[in-house]
Amino acid sequence: MRLIITFILFVLLGCQTKTSSEENETKAVIKDYDSLENKNTVANLDSVKSNQDKKSKSQKSKLPVTLLTLTNFEQNGDNRSSKINDSLFAEFLKSFTAYQDNMNTLLFDNPKYDTYNTLIYADKDQIDTEAKEFKDSIQNIGFYISISEGMIFLEKDPEFLKKFSPYLSERMNTFRIQYSKEIKNPLAEDGGIIISTSELIQRMLFWEQFASNHKGFELPNYANDQFKMHLFYLMFGMDNTPIHNWSDSLNIRPELIKAYKDIIDKHPNSKSAIYLSDYLSYLEKKNYQYDNSFHKYGRDKFPDMYNN
Repeated sequence: MRLIITFILFVLLGCQTKTSSEENETKAVIKDYDSLENKNTVANLDSVKSNQDKKSKSQKSKLPVTLLTLTNFEQNGDNRSSKINDSLFAEFLKSFTAYQDNMNTLLFDNPKYDTYNTLIYADKDQIDTEAKEFKDSIQNIGFYISISEGMIFLEKDPEFLKKFSPYLSERMNTFRIQYSKEIKNPLAEDGGIIISTSELIQRMLFWEQFASNHKGFELPNYANDQFKMHLFYLMFGMDNTPIHNWSDSLNIRPELIKAYKDIIDKHPNSKSAIYLSDYLSYLEKKNYQYDNSFHKYGRDKFPDMYNN
């Protein structure tokens, strides 16, 4: 897998002090980050244990990218501009996500997975000792144990991300807070939306406004992608959270129609209002009854949601 961890370590270790050409140099390196190879993935989950706080250079070089990056921010973040720190943090989030994916692949393939899974179903006094040690070890490197459909997986720890906040701009911290909130309270599970409609709308409007207000944001597509995703699920629901009633009539749920109209009334100049105004016209033509033609409408309006 082509990752950007090597890039981050190179830039972080090289940015000890501010220089007049610092931003240009950083942009030049960022441009080529995708050609770099990940050399820092932990090969075995059982090896991620208790020696992460030791101080020698040889030991530090074996630390995961999460701790190496945090250590560098703590040591050198005050010597860099917040703009540079924001760029590095954005790139770090990309590599953190890739690192998380790799770690979860290793976790699911680990022969001790069932042992670790006792963390979620066993009484505290019956949790396997190795499972407790595993939980402590992954917390030390920026993850926490999350659960989906009765199975554990590793998720980024918002408290770990919060440690970067003193070195980031107000804009990046606004992003980080919302990003962390959505980690702790995911949108969906098991094919159904698990947050309230009001929370879904709040997130949709937040990301629309963030994308509009911060055109030069370090993660240029993230906010707009999140806006469209939340809007899509507000309009079309999920398999286990449909927009229609569970009945032969398949009538669109009236509380959703009201929510669409409220958004248009309160945010008439928003992108959300444009999408929803067109959608309400479509619903009216369909006599507010769901059928298979909704898939074509959704695909026409949100092709990326069907391509993923």
